[in-house]
Amino acid sequence: TAEFALGPTIAACFGRKGDGFGAAIAWSEPADSALDDQILLESYYRFEVAKGVQITVDGQVLMPSANSGVDDPTVVGSLRAVWRF
Repeated sequence: TAEFALGPTIAACFGRKGDGFGAAIAWSEPADSALDDQILLESYYRFEVAKGVQITVDGQVLMPSANSGVDDPTVVGSLRAVWRF
């Protein structure tokens, strides 16, 4: 298996302390030669809603799907909350 990923993260986006934006692209070559190489695109935005409380919205697109019978992209979205004490 071979992998490579690259992406920037921008802290304090739009002048908001604690917020952050990130984007990435990744490539992987599965160990199983019957599977195609995969590309992942990801982007997120992290909102600091209060001191120590952050909400992150994330989107990912995996092309092609890891399932060798599916050529369509897989799209995944998530919402995450973090509380720091």
